[in-house]
Amino acid sequence: MEAITAGAIATLAITKAFEKTIEKFTEAALVKMDELRKKIWGKLRGNLKASIATKKF
Repeated sequence: MEAITAGAIATLAITKAFEKTIEKFTEAALVKMDELRKKIWGKLRGNLKASIATKKF
């Protein structure tokens, strides 16, 4: 069995912390994007030109 070095342990710890940070950032970004989407749709609702433009997508 190979000896685990302090560097390897530190690398694993940093990698795991980085993964958690990215995961939390992604979750927060998705929530903010949904809020923005709702605001935009709220502003465009009832606007005929906007309705026609969004039908293209």
